[in-house]
Amino acid sequence: MYANAMESLDQINDRLLNSLNPEQHEAVVFLDRPLLVLSGAGTGKTKVLTTKIAYMIENGYAFPSQILAVTFSKRAAREMKERLYNLTSGADGV
Repeated sequence: MYANAMESLDQINDRLLNSLNPEQHEAVVFLDRPLLVLSGAGTGKTKVLTTKIAYMIENGYAFPSQILAVTFSKRAAREMKERLYNLTSGADGV
């Protein structure tokens, strides 16, 4: 689902944050300093990272061109890029 001009910031944040568990939510909205997300396979790390990027873009904390996301494989990079495009229309340039 893409953000659109008619969607309020509260609606955007609800859409981004409602599917997260409490720990994921805390990691996404934490912006005070660098954050290490460390957990086992299948626990939602990619979901946290992509949602955090979308959250930062949609709330005006960063422009897409100011964000660098690094993964360990081309497959993971494609997955993250696809998820970002599904979360926000402002992902171009990440």
